[in-house]
Amino acid sequence: MPFITSSIIVNQDPQTVYELIKQMGRFSEFMRDIKQSKITKTENNKMITEWDAELDGAPLHWTEEDIFDDAQKKISFKMLKSDYDSCCGEWKIEQVHKGAKITLSADFDWGIPNLERFVGHILKRKAYKGLHGMLRCIKKELKKSQSD
Repeated sequence: MPFITSSIIVNQDPQTVYELIKQMGRFSEFMRDIKQSKITKTENNKMITEWDAELDGAPLHWTEEDIFDDAQKKISFKMLKSDYDSCCGEWKIEQVHKGAKITLSADFDWGIPNLERFVGHILKRKAYKGLHGMLRCIKKELKKSQSD
């Protein structure tokens, strides 16, 4: 199960960053690869979302449970249903210098152990590209909202 992590620094306060990331239903508005992110249930600090995305032309669909820790500015997630076996991870927002560091980490299980020996490095690279792409889109959206 590959563990993938990516981080980015943004020139915003951590609370503003955290509030944007909590709005996962809006991700399709500013992330090209996210075709739809629909919130289907909210309860206390939990949210269930359904996602449709595309990565290098391959469609992906999953249902995810997100758990929000407002005090720590962390969001833990796990796949409930997916095109691959499993994925879990977290968003973490931390104060740095005059901005915030956003870290997105995930453990993936593609569900193809024999094939993974041959193409696992390609899948890992694509997953990193997807995670880091999400971070870049969030940074761009934050800059856009700063100038509005």
